[in-house]
Amino acid sequence: MSTMGPDMVIAIDGPSGAGKSTIARALAEQLGLDWLDTGAMYRVVTLAALRENIDLDDGDKLAELVKTLVFEVDGSVVLNGEDVSTQIRSSQVDETVSIVAAHPQVRRELVERQRQWIKAHGGGVVEGRDIATVVFPEARVKVYLTAAEETRAHRRAQEDGVTVSEEALERVARRDRLDSGRKASPLVVPRDSTVIDTTSLTPPEVVTEILKILWPPERRSLFYRGCRVAARLLSKLLWRVQIEGSDNVPEVGPVILAPIHRSNLDFLLVSNATRRHLWYMAKDSLWKSRALGRLLDSLGAFPVKRGFADRDAFDLSRRVLEEGKVLILFPEGTRRSGSRVDELQEGAAYLALKTGACIVPVGIAGSEEAMPKGAHWFKLTKVYLYVAPPIHPQQVFRGRRGHLPRSAVSALNENLRVALQHSFEMAKSRLASPLSPDGS
Repeated sequence: MSTMGPDMVIAIDGPSGAGKSTIARALAEQLGLDWLDTGAMYRVVTLAALRENIDLDDGDKLAELVKTLVFEVDGSVVLNGEDVSTQIRSSQVDETVSIVAAHPQVRRELVERQRQWIKAHGGGVVEGRDIATVVFPEARVKVYLTAAEETRAHRRAQEDGVTVSEEALERVARRDRLDSGRKASPLVVPRDSTVIDTTSLTPPEVVTEILKILWPPERRSLFYRGCRVAARLLSKLLWRVQIEGSDNVPEVGPVILAPIHRSNLDFLLVSNATRRHLWYMAKDSLWKSRALGRLLDSLGAFPVKRGFADRDAFDLSRRVLEEGKVLILFPEGTRRSGSRVDELQEGAAYLALKTGACIVPVGIAGSEEAMPKGAHWFKLTKVYLYVAPPIHPQQVFRGRRGHLPRSAVSALNENLRVALQHSFEMAKSRLASPLSPDGS
């Protein structure tokens, strides 16, 4: 994507216990990027030095040790073929890693490895203490996470499986002093970083705040906002629309809203699934009327030619998603009838895999009864929307974007078909039930 292109780096810095690893891992998973914990690299060196009884104050010997080590930090931590993910979190390593990390010779060796890692992985989420200041000062997004000292001590104690004590508080304070006071790449808040205090925030809330930096909220006209309000009011008034699962639409980032398509009303009805700004394709014949075309443009629609692959419409769809917006795309292609979701077109799956956008299936029950295919007017009947959990493309394929096998598109498309069938059945069952989901 334009914001997530080759060698895209998101830098996360901060002191011990601020939540860097938890947030970086969750953010990378959501964006379909790889994650690098640079702190684990310094811990690996510290563990190896302790095992070989190397003087931790001897920077030259430690740097020579780094050159001989073969290790991988990729979820688990492997040193010379041994999984040391647990050992590098020991209290002995925790108490001495800042000494090792303070040596400029060691930092030079590991910084070079970190830069090589980014080249090999085509970008990623990188967390540490000098990522935005030294390792990747050109990072697209720079975040500094912090938290109250007591909160950070509590988090570290939880990781170690012990209770918070005065000793734990002192260890955190000591680590802060060592990291901030070292001469080589001290821990500081980069001038162009966004500072986020995680003391009272949950990990998903922190991830959302970071995503807002990557994709700032979209501003639309007063006319557009008024039309959206009118659409919600009409839906409630005319079809008594009920919605379940609207919180499954992510608050920020690219989303393909993939509804069932049984009626011309579906474009209007699906807009109730989220309050985010929407973009969608409509048949190009509607633009024959200049006035109608201008109206559609202002509402976020863009034309698509029917009957063949419209490259312009595809490119615009891709650009919409690359900018972190919500695109309505009917995976069935055209209106259909009946209860079965059969073969889907592959546009939604392909776009999701190319851009990293998640797909949110939406079942709509009652719209076909309200305005079936061929009808020129609608009926006043009840409609129910069931918004399913998002399908993330990286759950199917984690390869580099640009190298997309046909099998990945087919697999994601089948996942979508199954999820859309389920959401349609759920919407119909809710519509048929005399009780709402909360039992009222």
